[in-house]
Amino acid sequence: MFERGDQTALMLPILACAEVEEVEKLLAGQPVEIREHIGRAYHHIPEAVCAIRDYSRAQRASGSAAR
Repeated sequence: MFERGDQTALMLPILACAEVEEVEKLLAGQPVEIREHIGRAYHHIPEAVCAIRDYSRAQRASGSAAR
């Protein structure tokens, strides 16, 4: 997360595929387990974003406390 004042934005864009064909090309030849795992991965994006933000804030807080 990038935070400046009241603005917040993701530093890295989330890869999104608009077409089923794009996804199929990316997963071609992958084992079924991988394909199923990736198919469920989008459920974890909000949780991951919050965890990254919490980690970043904790690092900033500990860095400013050490000064």
